[in-house]
Amino acid sequence: MVNIAVKHEANKVAIVAADAVDPLYAVARGAGGSLKATAVKALKVLRRHALAWALPRRKRRVYPLLLVAGAAIPPDADDAYLRKVAAAGGFPAYEKAHRQALDALAAKAFVRLPTEVAAHVVSFAFHVGYY
Repeated sequence: MVNIAVKHEANKVAIVAADAVDPLYAVARGAGGSLKATAVKALKVLRRHALAWALPRRKRRVYPLLLVAGAAIPPDADDAYLRKVAAAGGFPAYEKAHRQALDALAAKAFVRLPTEVAAHVVSFAFHVGYY
């Protein structure tokens, strides 16, 4: 089923519209099950429709992965996370603001560490921008 969807644009739209196959699940099977690899591949396969597909199904864990991969936020998105990302000016700006907030928190929590090291800890410890 995935091969048909990958080769023919009309089939991809028909499969998604008919809810015949969960495209992220189908692509995940081909990507080895990695969520991030699945999101990137789904975005390539479904292009701008990937986030629009995930919204009505409330696949919230996939939203940040699709945004990292370059998905556009639909104007009618009603999810609070997506509204915050859109208000920040897109995912890169939201990620930067989130990182700065976590860096300030880490600097207070790890007072003996230099701020650059605390910021490095944040980059490894958290999925910045994902929540």
